[in-house]
Amino acid sequence: MTAGNLTSDLYRVGAGFSVRFRLVDDRLDCEWTPRMPTKREFSRAADRYRAARDEFLAEWARRLGRSVICLEV
Repeated sequence: MTAGNLTSDLYRVGAGFSVRFRLVDDRLDCEWTPRMPTKREFSRAADRYRAARDEFLAEWARRLGRSVICLEV
């Protein structure tokens, strides 16, 4: 992770996909490799994606010194 606006390492989440998280101006962006998964592909990687996202958000909260919340829609 970098200072200021946070950028994560690349997380391998399964089903042939990896994701990198970026936090810019309090907005969480996800950069998928090799591409954004379809709904079906995502369902196979969802548990590992959420674990990676939660790890990233926990680091953000630690740096802020307070709790953060993420709504998944």
